[in-house]
Amino acid sequence: MDKLRTAAPYISVFGLFVMLSSLVTPVLARSAGNTPPDWLGRALLIAGAVLALAWPVLCWEDAKELLGSRQARYGSNALLLTVAMLVLLGVANFFGTRFYTTVDLTENKRFSISNQTKQILDDLKGQKKELKLTAILSRTDENQAAELERLIDRYKQRYPTLSYQRLDPQVDLPALMGLAQRIGQDQPPGRALVVESGAKHAIAYSFDEQEVTSSIVKATRAKESVVAFTTGHGECGTEAGEQGKCSYAGVKQGLEREGYKVTSLNLSALTDTIKADVVIVAGPSRAFLPAEAKTLTDWVKGGGKVMLLLGPDQDPGLADLLGQWDIQPNKDVVIQVNRLGQQSAAVAVVDTDYQFHATTKGLNSFQTVLIGTQSFSVGTPADSNLTNTKLLEVKGPGVYGETDLAGLADQKAEQGPEDKASPLTLAVAGEGGEKGGRLVLFGTSALADDAALQQFPPGATANGDLFLNSVSWLAQDESLIAIRATEPDSRPITPPQNPLLVLLTTLILIPGAIAAIGFWIWWGRR
Repeated sequence: MDKLRTAAPYISVFGLFVMLSSLVTPVLARSAGNTPPDWLGRALLIAGAVLALAWPVLCWEDAKELLGSRQARYGSNALLLTVAMLVLLGVANFFGTRFYTTVDLTENKRFSISNQTKQILDDLKGQKKELKLTAILSRTDENQAAELERLIDRYKQRYPTLSYQRLDPQVDLPALMGLAQRIGQDQPPGRALVVESGAKHAIAYSFDEQEVTSSIVKATRAKESVVAFTTGHGECGTEAGEQGKCSYAGVKQGLEREGYKVTSLNLSALTDTIKADVVIVAGPSRAFLPAEAKTLTDWVKGGGKVMLLLGPDQDPGLADLLGQWDIQPNKDVVIQVNRLGQQSAAVAVVDTDYQFHATTKGLNSFQTVLIGTQSFSVGTPADSNLTNTKLLEVKGPGVYGETDLAGLADQKAEQGPEDKASPLTLAVAGEGGEKGGRLVLFGTSALADDAALQQFPPGATANGDLFLNSVSWLAQDESLIAIRATEPDSRPITPPQNPLLVLLTTLILIPGAIAAIGFWIWWGRR
């Protein structure tokens, strides 16, 4: 018995380590890919508690004497304060994990969802749409799964009823077959995110915000809207073209991400009415035939929606369509003095240059660059049911509309009495009529073509957002009008390449600085 009493303190200390292992062991087992039994943690905790009681039970007199000493009283006060602090921290942690907010201080808001995603989720919340997200990721995709779960947590903060689960193809085969049956496939998709809303679904094969939000839009949209680019008059195409050819392939991808179906439209081969929600005429080099122009004009009068991107040297023969809203192209090139004090045909639209309209919502803090744009004269429509709104209007002493295009090409242009002075209108929106037709007009065909998006990428300028916002307004998809998510950028930390510098810093400079501070404190206390 005496030997047991002698070993009691050591047994109690060992018991404390066993209690600690009840917390650590299950975590280590899971990190190694194993699944510990549920009873393991509780068993270790109980065993450790029994062992820890060895000293106070077997050496009761020693424990009583120790607890009655002066040091024990002071120690008990410290212990009481420590326990009270731990309880307060526990309570704060309990409420902090349930009621909290986050602040993203990164320059590009890397850890926040975009305004467009927030707006889409708020709109779905108002409609009380069901959203169920299922990630199909194996154990080898742990890093990807962790990043996706962090992203989904940000979605849940905005849409609390969103449900999310992860299925492992090697473990959750019955659940995967049930998923495949729900979405009408023989086999479940591999390494994907499936978004379900009612009877509709969409599948994303990458896991960034753009693709997740795009899949949510596709799964919840009542119908698929069609955007048609006209062809047959030298317009910009929607496929990646040859060097120097105008192409809107990048915009096509952006439209498809937002749930639109992008097609082409040849008005001369049309045998029926236009089967599209939005028609885009992007930089035609030849005029429409009279019959084609009449077909398009009558379609807009009947409630159609059209976007025109017309440079100063491009006349599609749609004067009757523009005349409904009393809009006249000035066939000039807008010149603006840039930051270097030089005249430039690349016009920067900033801040108050954006006029109040749904298409320009939230763009005031961004810059849109229009290259070789013309201006428009905007009057009051004769039909009181029609209204027009200026979208972009630049002003300033260095802004004017150059009408001498030949002199501009020879770099001999200067402002003359026949040139338009600021303010100049660069884009116009029109709506109204008996059937609610809509029109958006830009003075350049290079607003968001591939060359413009490559030169002015999303995040640096708002060219792409302005184009897509205009399409969403025309299609009456106002929930999509917002600043969109951009591709996450990589900012790696590059360590010094000089090994001598690293050695001096870690072994001499930092320890020397600490020693110097210590010596200074010691010297001050002498």
